[in-house]
Amino acid sequence: PDTLELMATARHVHFACAPDYSSDAPLFAALRKLRCRTSIDVQAHYSWLTKPENLLLLRQCDMFFPNEREGEWCSG
Repeated sequence: PDTLELMATARHVHFACAPDYSSDAPLFAALRKLRCRTSIDVQAHYSWLTKPENLLLLRQCDMFFPNEREGEWCSG
């Protein structure tokens, strides 16, 4: 089964990684459409947090777990 099929019945999925926007954005959108809550902790990947397309991905998440430094990077 593909990733979405495995996650389709979940109520919540946590991503402890810095997902690739181009390949993972459709997964995040599909989970949202299925009313599955998502959370993300990108593990202090500064280069990931400073790319505008990845901030779009963050906006699709229900919860983001930034540490203090990550919060500063994202909020300016």
